[in-house]
Amino acid sequence: MATQVQFRGGTTSEHSTFTGVAREVTVDTTKKTVVVHDGSTAGGIPLAKESAATSAVAITGGSINGTTVGAATPTTGAFTTLSASSTVTLIGLTASTNLALDASKNVVSVTNTGTGNNVLSASPTLTGTIAGASLSLSSLTSGRVTYAGASGLLSDNANFTYNGTALTVSASSAISGVFNRNTSSGATVDIQVVGGSVGTLGSDTGGNGFLDIAAVNSMYLRSTGASSIMAFSTNNTEKMRITSAGNVGIGTSSPISVLDIYAAPGAAYIQMQRSDQAGFGARFGVADTLISGTPVRACGVDGFNAICFGIGGTGVARFDSSGNLLIGNSTDALGSNRLYVQSASTAANNRTFSIYNTAATSTATFANRLMQISSNGSGADVNIHFSDQVAYNAYIGMNSGALYFGTNGTNERMRIDSAGDLLLGTTSNTTNGGFIFATNFYGAGRSVQVIGHINGASSGDAYMIFNYNGTGIGSITQTGTTGVLYNVTSDQRLKTNVVDALSGNIDDIKVRSFDWIADGSHQEYGMVAQELIEVAPYAVNKPENPDEMMGVDYSKLVPMMIKEIQDLKAEVNQLKAKIGV
Repeated sequence: MATQVQFRGGTTSEHSTFTGVAREVTVDTTKKTVVVHDGSTAGGIPLAKESAATSAVAITGGSINGTTVGAATPTTGAFTTLSASSTVTLIGLTASTNLALDASKNVVSVTNTGTGNNVLSASPTLTGTIAGASLSLSSLTSGRVTYAGASGLLSDNANFTYNGTALTVSASSAISGVFNRNTSSGATVDIQVVGGSVGTLGSDTGGNGFLDIAAVNSMYLRSTGASSIMAFSTNNTEKMRITSAGNVGIGTSSPISVLDIYAAPGAAYIQMQRSDQAGFGARFGVADTLISGTPVRACGVDGFNAICFGIGGTGVARFDSSGNLLIGNSTDALGSNRLYVQSASTAANNRTFSIYNTAATSTATFANRLMQISSNGSGADVNIHFSDQVAYNAYIGMNSGALYFGTNGTNERMRIDSAGDLLLGTTSNTTNGGFIFATNFYGAGRSVQVIGHINGASSGDAYMIFNYNGTGIGSITQTGTTGVLYNVTSDQRLKTNVVDALSGNIDDIKVRSFDWIADGSHQEYGMVAQELIEVAPYAVNKPENPDEMMGVDYSKLVPMMIKEIQDLKAEVNQLKAKIGV
């Protein structure tokens, strides 16, 4: 059997309290390595395993090529090349030279002008290719943008960050950015997305700044803060802003409405002009008087008291402080009218107001005109005309306190005179022709209806005709020149089954004497409708509403009375014949 040599051994913890004799060898069962003892070092000196030969090597002391490693003061020597297949860690570097990688990825010395631990030169030179999954500097912070500082060293700042999506620049004071292009063709910054350009920010050869947007759908200028504003300036002075409430201020930084415009007197207006006709357009502004400027149409606000409209600086209309519309004058000469229109002239037939269906094509009286208000110049005769735009018109007029109505040109048909009487077919309150409803004909509150025939009217001419369903059933006609007839339709052509009437029942009619409740007046002979309706219902009007008063038409009793008289006369004649009279 072969001879075996077995060394004493124990765990790393057991070795830490064991001091072996010089040249004694033990085995660390935890590290699985050999430990050499010198007789004084507790735990001994463990030897490296073969697997540790490719791991990081820490050089904490000794010398390399005569150069002391870790000494306080470097000694003369050459520390030229350090090669390793894995990571090399240098701790406590105090050399007068710095380290760089050459083209073969070897560490080489460079000139060092700094002092202290871990100091590179102000301008280190890295030659060759630096390869690896990552390259980091422990003094830089993740997420910040790295830049060369004032001394040329790499640096970063918490106010300049990039998270892979958004580039952010922030500061406690104003932030300024400059894009310089040292040519006369201007400088631009292109904003792009995949597929093409979205916009360009820059300046042109004339020194003018611009922002071009080529977005397909929409452009947004966003200010997302709850109390943020968006301001616009020229010549280093703010000219316009949009507040967080959405109010737009031009000339003011504190707009109180959706659009506020502040400007010096004479300049506080909005102007719109046509591109094809210079000088023609409209102005709206604030001024003590209408904004001048021919031929521009003008509109202004007289303080907070009125809105004024004008043409060529001349006022033509305004809304006053009460909301009344005044046309043709800046004041209401008649009082507080909601609409006040004053003609520009007192000439005869001056048209103050007209409505046309289409543009007037001629000066004919009715051409294209639907309605017109005009006067005769003196103001005594004012007319409102209505037209069919061809040949017929109607009008309402006023003259000397009378209101009149006409048709077919200037033919007056009716009027209400200054006394309030309604006149049809006549212009004066007379009985010679016409139809008059007079409210105070015999004095205050004593009205009358007058129907007049002119001199020479024929007997039988009707004053009033009564129709039912288009057929006459009665009339009041003139008889001679001194009387009238009250006619009930009795034409034979309207009757059938005509025979002699039976004897009447006049004896059943109760003739009464009574007093009227309304005024206490006494009537010697009369009848009561409720009694007469039992004897002669054809002479009594009984309304469908029982609360209405019943009435008697005494004329309806006349035919029966005639029959009774005829019968009585026949009896008298018979008696006279018997007695021989």
